[in-house]
Amino acid sequence: MEYAKDIVLNLKAGQEANKRDWRRTRNRRRNNQKNGIISRTLGKLLKHKIITTVAFATIGFMAIDIYLVTSFVNVLGRI
Repeated sequence: MEYAKDIVLNLKAGQEANKRDWRRTRNRRRNNQKNGIISRTLGKLLKHKIITTVAFATIGFMAIDIYLVTSFVNVLGRI
């Protein structure tokens, strides 16, 4: 576990980790990305994959259900 942390934080043996510097570089990397509406939306969609998948599946099932109900009503109307 300690070795993995050292690799992630780029530490040599006996060095102290400065968490603020690590957070600054991560935030700097985020700030260098485009700040447009589309890129922010795509970023949030990628960050919340499960919620996005459930939402799209729900909307898809609702659309299929509406199509099936209207088809059934049309069949009943022809009789």
